[in-house]
This record gives sequence, structure tokens and C-alpha cells, in this order.
Amino acid sequence: MKVTVVVRTYNRPEFLKEALVSIQLQTHTDWEVLIFDDSASVENFSIYNKFKDTNSDKRIMYITTKQSHDLFQNSWLLAPDLAEGELMVRLDDDDLLVEDTLEFLSETYTNNPELEFSYGSSVTFNENGLSEIIQTRTCYEHPKSHHE
Repeated sequence: MKVTVVVRTYNRPEFLKEALVSIQLQTHTDWEVLIFDDSASVENFSIYNKFKDTNSDKRIMYITTKQSHDLFQNSWLLAPDLAEGELMVRLDDDDLLVEDTLEFLSETYTNNPELEFSYGSSVTFNENGLSEIIQTRTCYEHPKSHHE
């Protein structure tokens, strides 16, 4: 199953590099990346070019605008029309994926074809270390809403 990773970034090249490396290190190798850059910085474009060169067998797109935060919300609306993957994952520039994340998601959706949406665990850090852990709950554990 091909996975499209939608990366949103704004003027934080050091975070963008780390986020892209976390994609590159995935055990699941059938992925593509759509980078939505709200800063249109030369440094971010350079990071994209290096990432694209390093992963020449992958589809990697770079979409940008000079207007700050123009793509921040719109990226999630534009991504489905641009994505070629069967599954989309959002990854902000200050997020990292555990190395088997895409493999886990691909297997989960393959084994549960009725599943249309999921969300995952996260760990946040601050200057003092570990700040918060948010545990995953599956759609089967979550109370249904009228939209589900």
C-alpha cells in the first residue's frame, strides 16, 4: 500500500530536515512525500532538493507560497488531489515518525478495509524533558459520533 506523507512547514528548516529523515528511515518503503512550505525560503527549497536527490526513486513534491500561513490549513484540502497514495499521513515539520509507523499503518488499513480514519499516539517534550504522552485509541474504542 502506497502511503502519502503530507509535511507542513513554515520557516523551521532544522525541524524539516529531521522530519524528512524520519520518513526516509521507514521500514515501509512504498511512500511519497508532499511538502507544503509556507515560507518559500531558499533553505527549505535546498532541503527539499537534497531529500529528492537522495530518494530519486520516490515521488516528492514541493508546494510553496510567499504568503505566510497560506498553505497551513489548505494543505490538507489540496493533498487528496495531489496524492497518489492509498493512505495519507499528516506530519508537521516538528513531528517525527517512529521507524515502523508507515508499516504499521499500511498493515492496519490492509487488514481492516472498512477503516477510513485513524489517529495515533504522540509524545511531546519541552525544555525539561518528557511533557505528555497521548495514547492511541482505535476507532472501535472511541465513542461514535454522527459523522463516523
